[in-house]
Amino acid sequence: MIERRKYPRLKVHCRVFFQYSDAHGQVVQDMGMVLDISEKGMLLETSVPIHASTIKVMVPAKEKDALELMGNIIYSIPMPESHYRTGIVFPEPVRDMARLVKRLRLEQ
Repeated sequence: MIERRKYPRLKVHCRVFFQYSDAHGQVVQDMGMVLDISEKGMLLETSVPIHASTIKVMVPAKEKDALELMGNIIYSIPMPESHYRTGIVFPEPVRDMARLVKRLRLEQ
């Protein structure tokens, strides 16, 4: 398979919180698992499909401040065992990717 991504993806396995507004304008909050991440996107596994155009992902922190990432949802597809995988693209490359990856790996 030919790799078409501009930025390499790093495999992680970290629980995160996310929120988005549904079609009725209601804010939905839930938890999911980040499976991989790059400077321009991430793959999020959830127990529900996400029907929205934008999403906020919050990475928990043992320190005071959690990291928050805003992204655009590219797809949300069903997987076996009642899971969904959602592809998220960030409008701007993540500036401090090393810090983010370190935080994700600490939270595993």
